[in-house]
Amino acid sequence: MGFQWVWQGAAAVAVVALLAGGGVMAETSGKADAPMNGAPADPFEWLEVIEGDAALDWVRAENTRSKGEIEADPRFPVFKDTMLEILNAEDRIPYGSVRDGFVYNFWQDEMNVRGVWRRTPLESYKTDAPDWETLLDIDALAKAEDENWVYEGVDCLEPDNTRCLVALSRGGTDASVIREFDLPSKSFVDGGFMIPEAKSGYAWESDASLLVGTDWTGDGATVTDSGYPRIVKRVARGQALDEAETVFEGEQTDVGVWPAAVSVPGERFMAIVRAVSFFETEYYFVTPEGPKRLPLPKRVDIAGYWEGELLLTLQADWTFDEGKTLPAGALASFPVAAYLAGEEARPQILYEPGARASIQSVDLSGGRIILGLIDNVIGKVLIGEKGPEGWAFAPAKVPSNSTLSVVFASAFETPVFVNYETMTEPDTLALLDLETGALSALKSLPARFDPEGLTVSQFEATSADGTKIPYFALAPAGQTEPAPALLYGYGGFQISMKPSYSATIGKLWAGNGGVYLLANIRGGGEFGPAWHEAARR
Repeated sequence: MGFQWVWQGAAAVAVVALLAGGGVMAETSGKADAPMNGAPADPFEWLEVIEGDAALDWVRAENTRSKGEIEADPRFPVFKDTMLEILNAEDRIPYGSVRDGFVYNFWQDEMNVRGVWRRTPLESYKTDAPDWETLLDIDALAKAEDENWVYEGVDCLEPDNTRCLVALSRGGTDASVIREFDLPSKSFVDGGFMIPEAKSGYAWESDASLLVGTDWTGDGATVTDSGYPRIVKRVARGQALDEAETVFEGEQTDVGVWPAAVSVPGERFMAIVRAVSFFETEYYFVTPEGPKRLPLPKRVDIAGYWEGELLLTLQADWTFDEGKTLPAGALASFPVAAYLAGEEARPQILYEPGARASIQSVDLSGGRIILGLIDNVIGKVLIGEKGPEGWAFAPAKVPSNSTLSVVFASAFETPVFVNYETMTEPDTLALLDLETGALSALKSLPARFDPEGLTVSQFEATSADGTKIPYFALAPAGQTEPAPALLYGYGGFQISMKPSYSATIGKLWAGNGGVYLLANIRGGGEFGPAWHEAARR
């Protein structure tokens, strides 16, 4: 992979809940902070105590109220059975990643409730009935160890991929236990690397050492105010955690500090990611003299590494020497090897999307850059090759008016997997040919509802300030009369809402005369950083 950043609790974000009516007020334990600037106290502050009795009692009461109303509907039994049949279907696509000719997949079903981590040869994966080899059975592990284990992911050391770090949480919390796993023997390593339960970050430095950020003392003294790691240390094989050497220390007010690996064939660099705030990040490369901060703006994401150049996606304009500016939303490169060698290092633009387009993903494979884009919220894939005059990007031959995503690509592997779908056409997983740009279907989901009589349309609403807000509608063909409608919008954290296939909405809602609307409101990432910033205040 180009840039590996593994940390637990990635889904933990600040959420503001505006609740109106229908709730249960309760007292909270402890004294609330005094309101600022004379503002009234927050009457819902008790909900901030996530596992507090008052909050949980409110949730239970609301669930009971909702459950009663839902189950009283005469259609409920049929809808419930239909939804369970859809959600428990075993003819799902087993998405996975490729290592050394094997496709690795994590799978859950009625028989494997907690799931199994498994693999199959790539050629077998291409067939209708792959020959899966189980590597780790989480249900069996939980039973043997009498633990409520939930699988949280795995990180293997490239390029050998024989040793992996498996993350397991108790009950699915943000905190995880990290344990070293040996692939050839399909077992945990006796006396291997182990990080106790915490919201940790970790990265392989070599087979002999890790860089780790965690709650080192167990009392919160080494984590930030947000509860994430503040100190990164080097842990050698066989070394006790309390003997680990400190590599980097952030501030208490940071969101968190995590180690990362920048890895491509023949080269591996260690880095430190310091989240100064939720949207501002500093990057450091670990050198023999210690961590060295890279001269990058705080609103930039590292997307990969290629021949001494860091690939970057810009979340804000980057103005550097003599007033030169690289625009927000662009893909840029920075000659990090030259910079670390003390040579002149200036960034340059590799690709700039249009005003109604944005870069959704950046991957490397076979010496090429693969860009996942949306253009007016319609998916595209571009393949970039470097020539004598720089990078040139050409469109892959993908289905029109689809939502596309690159689901696997690696600098260490040649297969590239792309998924495509629409609101009425289920997912298809395909192989992308980097030479021709053509897709060849590998696996497809069966249709879960009849799209006959349904149409998908894209419209625009005009905001009060004149901004055009696109939205998609899944509706009965020729719909002219008012109809029940579900309107969904997100508008947060630069996440794009793309039209996708939902069997439950298609069959149970649209199939019964309802209209489903998906709005691309500001705050998301549909049109790049500016679209996101417009909603941040």
